[in-house]
Amino acid sequence: MQLNHRYLSMSQIHSALAYYWDHQQELDADMQRRFEYAEQLRQEAGPSALVKKLRHRGLIK
Repeated sequence: MQLNHRYLSMSQIHSALAYYWDHQQELDADMQRRFEYAEQLRQEAGPSALVKKLRHRGLIK
């Protein structure tokens, strides 16, 4: 993990992981709520103009 985030010290990484494990249920539930909300917004927005154009041309389904 530190290779991809060189600006973080090992103690910061360990602290973040410890916080996650101590609060896993609430963090996972929050991530799920956010995913579901984003999915709802995506569905309500419908296909973009680009998707409509590509479908019309038969380039995507």
